[in-house]
Amino acid sequence: MHVDTRFAFLVSASVVAATAGCLPGAADDTGTAASPLIGDVQSMVQCPFDNTNPQCPAGEFAVTCTDGSHELDTQDQILANQVCMLPQTNILYLELDGTLLARIPASILEAIAFHITGNPSPYAYAVSLATTPTGLNPAVSVTQIVGSPQVYDCNTFDGGHLDFNTMSIPAAVMLPDAWRNLPDRFFGSCGTAHPDEQPDVVAARNLVLTSVSVDRFSGRYEIVVNGRGPRAGQTLRVHGDIDAVPVL
Repeated sequence: MHVDTRFAFLVSASVVAATAGCLPGAADDTGTAASPLIGDVQSMVQCPFDNTNPQCPAGEFAVTCTDGSHELDTQDQILANQVCMLPQTNILYLELDGTLLARIPASILEAIAFHITGNPSPYAYAVSLATTPTGLNPAVSVTQIVGSPQVYDCNTFDGGHLDFNTMSIPAAVMLPDAWRNLPDRFFGSCGTAHPDEQPDVVAARNLVLTSVSVDRFSGRYEIVVNGRGPRAGQTLRVHGDIDAVPVL
């Protein structure tokens, strides 16, 4: 497929030219309230026009903010200074060997309350977070959590699940290739994974729920994975918060 690089250059140039006046130290500083948002942009890369990266749709821009967060923005959002506007809840933190790689704004992909046959509790809950605009795959999933606010760890999940995968981590995040595109089953339970899968060890899986009801499901989570095989000697830590309103 032929890609017209001239068009890509013109689009990029128009965005840079339009935002230049909002950068700190620019000659034409309008002093608007939106101006500092462009100043919070660390880097901006245009997504490929041939759609070779499903996590970076053609025509959009992969933006890295100065606080380490990553997002996809359209040209219109950039021209309107609607960038690096991080929400206050549902933030996913990704660390490798103690170094923060990304602070990613997530969205609630699913939040439902449902009945489990034979369970005395009135409801169980399933909540998942997506970290890409397409939201095809959840990055973090909490399923079949029953009961009142409490603390879960490797020994107390009692049929519930806290799963994480790296398939849905935005392409702009500087995650080493060995850690990319790993599905839930690698990080879904504590201990060593099945021999037919990856040999990584889930060292911690913690979920602290502060509110569990049909009106609100909220808390914080943490998963720590000690790498084995191609990831030997590295430790991945994923943590963040969840705040959702379940649907019956």
